[in-house]
Amino acid sequence: MWEKSNKISTIQEIRSRTIIYFGLGAISKIKEIFESKHLKGVERVTVVADKTAYKISGAWEDVKKFLHCNKINYFLFDEVKPN
Repeated sequence: MWEKSNKISTIQEIRSRTIIYFGLGAISKIKEIFESKHLKGVERVTVVADKTAYKISGAWEDVKKFLHCNKINYFLFDEVKPN
């Protein structure tokens, strides 16, 4: 039932009033995500993470660089607890 490894290209999407992208492949898709009609012109975002994984994985450096280069302000919430 559960796979022992995750494919780096895996992306999940939750649609509600807002769209949530998550999964290992979501970081590589950040430019495409922000160019979509839903996020085009966005000036401010909230980044949600746990205390350590986003730093250890290196994902945060890619996201932070993208946000900075595109002049997108952000609020980092890094207090998510594992379930």
